[in-house]
Amino acid sequence: MKKILYFGILLLILLVAFLSLTTQDQTETVTDVSWADFPVEPIDTDTQAKTIVLKSSSGELTVRNFLTDPRTFSDDVNPGYFQLGYFVDPSSPNAANIPFYIEFTSVTQHFIVSLQQEDIADAREQAEQFLLQHLDVTESELCSLSYTVSVPVRYNSPYTGQNLDFSFCPGAVQLP
Repeated sequence: MKKILYFGILLLILLVAFLSLTTQDQTETVTDVSWADFPVEPIDTDTQAKTIVLKSSSGELTVRNFLTDPRTFSDDVNPGYFQLGYFVDPSSPNAANIPFYIEFTSVTQHFIVSLQQEDIADAREQAEQFLLQHLDVTESELCSLSYTVSVPVRYNSPYTGQNLDFSFCPGAVQLP
């Protein structure tokens, strides 16, 4: 009986040793970061220049410096995050009655547009017009920026969980 127990323990030790040796050095180094489509350096958010350069699908795009716009609010808790158009206090249980919420992240240069009311087609149009005016870009230039347009479930569940895109961009979801 002792021989079987010793044999079992020995077999278990050999199995553990074998597994630790075969799983060692299997760390994969990822060199293709094409999925990480954002700049290494964030844009200068302290600049007072009249224009800033954003990354776009066609290279770089010079836009009006919306970071100095009076309707742009810096997030004091999360440096490099900005709210455009309307300030929404995240600690408020009832967000203001606003048509849209836009957040910009300087590190990724990505705009998040959240439609905050029904009719979501009208809310999307208001957000589009706000960005066109405050960035001083054309519709095709706006389409070339990194962005997401979405709607929370509390406003419209059928369109929740998808990027609606701007209405004038190729592949945009057509809203009723």
